[in-house]
Amino acid sequence: TWDLTAFWNQLHNGIANVTIGHGPGSFPDAGFVPAGGLLIRRQNVGDINAPGLEGDVRYVMDGLTLRAGFDMLDQRVHGGTAAPQLTGKRPAQAPRTTITGGFDAPLGNGWELSADAHYESARYTDDQNTLRLAPAVTVAAKLSWAVSDGVVLYVSGDNIFNARVATTESGDGVVSYEAPRILCAGVSFKTSP
Repeated sequence: TWDLTAFWNQLHNGIANVTIGHGPGSFPDAGFVPAGGLLIRRQNVGDINAPGLEGDVRYVMDGLTLRAGFDMLDQRVHGGTAAPQLTGKRPAQAPRTTITGGFDAPLGNGWELSADAHYESARYTDDQNTLRLAPAVTVAAKLSWAVSDGVVLYVSGDNIFNARVATTESGDGVVSYEAPRILCAGVSFKTSP
């Protein structure tokens, strides 16, 4: 099965973090901002247009399920009189492309393996589009064993290759990252109604 959708979203009077000053310097509403620092305020930024294309496909064969999907957007701010300096810029934290793919595979005797990969293209952490965050790929997987009806043991991992996924960067170059590799094991119970 597959699905493909073209769309045009528009957000009127969006609110975002807007850079209103660069350090070093003193500002009436904030006081002193050190070198490399940014003075940021939440405010309306006019309209945000986001035309795009998204799709997904799923294929099932002998119990094996393969799936993939993508989003491609061209988000742009039209600041108008509210924030003219942002016109033509991309909204913060908005990747242009996202691609996912994965599978669910029965291994027999109650065992099942699932895995998913997720890619996000580069994006910006600031309204001025000067602080670029690198593209990233993460992989998650889960191995489960149905011990009996309603009882499943599992081990799973998120970001199993321990990718460094940047989430934000400050004006002076300090980068924050998503969680590193997370491994867990557990048991789930399901009761019949």
